[in-house]
Amino acid sequence: MGSTKVSRVWSAAAVVAFALAAILAGAAIRHQELASRPIGEGELFREDAGRAVRIVDEAADAPARTVRNVLELEAAAMIDAAGNVAETSASALDGRALDGFLGSLHARRAFGAIAAPVPVDVAIDGVPTWPAGSVLYQVLTPLPDGRSVLLVYDVAELLHRRAAAQGVRPATIQLGIGAVVAVLAGFLLVLARAGANRRLAVATRERELLEARQEELREHNRVLSDARRRAEDALALAEEKNRIRTEFVLMINHELRTPLTSLLTGTELLAAGVEGADANVLIDDMRADGDRLLGLIDHMLAVARIENRGLDYTLRPVDPHDVAADLERVPSIDKVVLHRDDALRTDRAGLVALVTSLADNAVQHGATDVLVEVGVTTPMAVATSVGSPPVDAVTVDIVDDGPGIAEGFVERLFEKFEKDSFSSGTGLGLYVARLMAEALEGSIAVETGPLGSRFRIFVPAAGVSP
Repeated sequence: MGSTKVSRVWSAAAVVAFALAAILAGAAIRHQELASRPIGEGELFREDAGRAVRIVDEAADAPARTVRNVLELEAAAMIDAAGNVAETSASALDGRALDGFLGSLHARRAFGAIAAPVPVDVAIDGVPTWPAGSVLYQVLTPLPDGRSVLLVYDVAELLHRRAAAQGVRPATIQLGIGAVVAVLAGFLLVLARAGANRRLAVATRERELLEARQEELREHNRVLSDARRRAEDALALAEEKNRIRTEFVLMINHELRTPLTSLLTGTELLAAGVEGADANVLIDDMRADGDRLLGLIDHMLAVARIENRGLDYTLRPVDPHDVAADLERVPSIDKVVLHRDDALRTDRAGLVALVTSLADNAVQHGATDVLVEVGVTTPMAVATSVGSPPVDAVTVDIVDDGPGIAEGFVERLFEKFEKDSFSSGTGLGLYVARLMAEALEGSIAVETGPLGSRFRIFVPAAGVSP
């Protein structure tokens, strides 16, 4: 838009310059034609008479001599109101009275011209010019104040002025110079416009290149920013994995060392000859530690198997009474309450295993009373959750009276190998529960406080399409 406006301004200025040149050239030609054409006596006399009147009005003194010099005449004279020559550039005419045709013109205040002989010798500036009897053209023009101006022409000079061109006039030269200057100015404007357009095109191209380069730099910056963010995320993930790995090693060292130490100690005592009731107690402890060790190993292998192969659940309609009956046989569950009879779309064994896992985890972390409620719809203050709840869901709540979950640990509750302390366990129980809930197309929400915790499992209702 700006470049188009600049170009139009330059073009308009060039057009104006060329138009002015054409006007000046035309004026010069016209003026020269007018100045060079032959002039008739009447036209010449009227033109010179008019100029003479203006010269007399402006002349401070010696108007007759001024008229002669300006008009380049042979002689000029001022005629007073009485008809006598009051001032003249030819002294022989001074004081003479007009008579005949010229006297009649003066008396009638009229303009006129006559070719007549002069009665006396006429000298101009002391130089004899016309002897008596020489024929001269005499032109009389009246003035407003009662005087008249007499213009005297030599016949031979007048004929020469009529027939010959006067050459190139100064005004013609001035107009021609103006036209040439205007043409040059027009060409300079055209050249300046072309140069400005070239510079503008170069500047536009450079600006476009700079904008393209700037966009490339912005894109590189975005790529670098994304790469840096990914690197930071990868570093954070690596640091998190390293932390988990370190804590897992410490946890495994603790969890495996305790039963192994007990087994080795019991073996040494038995080898030392412990018998009777003490031996039986020792063997029972060793069996319990062995079971604990085997459970830890089975738990870790189960997690590895789930992560590698996933959980093979078949979801179908299940009667909530059947699920309640199965849960009532779980040792860690004290009571099962069924609030609704809505059928579930789930895997019966998988759901029972998930609820059992959460109940066992509650007992392991200090709960003495575990209640399972199916179909509860009361709202809860969710501290954390995993998975996506189904649109139409049946709830299964595991409520305990344990010490609750530490506030700083809630967000890591379902992460792998995460534990609140060095209490027994691998930190895999709730991680496995999360995998099981997702495999059952459900979710888990947690509410916790100093008086206990509530784990709510959302299971698809039987009417939900698979």
